[in-house]
Amino acid sequence: ANAEQIALALTGITLGRSYPATIPECPHCHEKKVMTKLDTHATLGTYLMCVVLGILSLFILWWIPLILDSCKQTNHNCSKCKKLIGTIEPFSDSACCKCLAKKPNN
Repeated sequence: ANAEQIALALTGITLGRSYPATIPECPHCHEKKVMTKLDTHATLGTYLMCVVLGILSLFILWWIPLILDSCKQTNHNCSKCKKLIGTIEPFSDSACCKCLAKKPNN
């Protein structure tokens, strides 16, 4: 699936950080009414925030970014074909999905 197909598949759908989304059709395998599977993991930015918090708090609060999902990247994958549908970047608004594709200009 190309970027335009992914954007069209996600039109009107909000991908959240802590809950799967049901999309009408996977842009990769074309499975109907597929629920996304979440994969949340720490990134380089998460670890850098751990270092900053560690220095500022005398290494007392360094671990906080590792337990907050908002400090980690969340990927939405198709539960059928396991391909990436969309991504929510760390430290972004939890309701804002930064998908792989930009919406096409109509």
